[in-house]
Amino acid sequence: MEKIINKEGEEMAFNVDYTVFKDVWEKEYTLTRQLYRNVVKYADKVAIIDPYRDKALTYKEWDEASNRFAHALIDAGMGPQDVVMADMFNTYEWFIVYMGAAKARAVLPLLNFMLPEGQLCKLMDGSKPTVFVYDAALTNVCLKTIELAKNKPKLCVMCGEGELPD
Repeated sequence: MEKIINKEGEEMAFNVDYTVFKDVWEKEYTLTRQLYRNVVKYADKVAIIDPYRDKALTYKEWDEASNRFAHALIDAGMGPQDVVMADMFNTYEWFIVYMGAAKARAVLPLLNFMLPEGQLCKLMDGSKPTVFVYDAALTNVCLKTIELAKNKPKLCVMCGEGELPD
């Protein structure tokens, strides 16, 4: 039983069945559709401001970049429900990876970029990622994680500025 106060100050009670819209919500209101909706309505408006990288993306730029990442994942052999693991800072690249993984119908477990290699290794072994994306500033921790892991990703992607490891 839900209760609200009307504009006359009277309490009103009513029954609400939130399950009525469950099927429609799960099919129609996905993360990728929400981005598409915003691209159509606000294409040239700023969607992401990244003070760390001193960059901003519009909805259109975010959509296009996440499409390129999704296609790169699919071209690399990723299928629906494969895991993309990302050890990244909260930068614009993270948003591209997050939305690109969703568009490729991949699973993206959320990680804390402050985790040490031991904990990342346990997460990697448990989730068995096909792709591992990491920030260049976290290269040492991520390479150690991959070295320790029993389930190594098939593809590793470094983002940000830095030297590519051997």
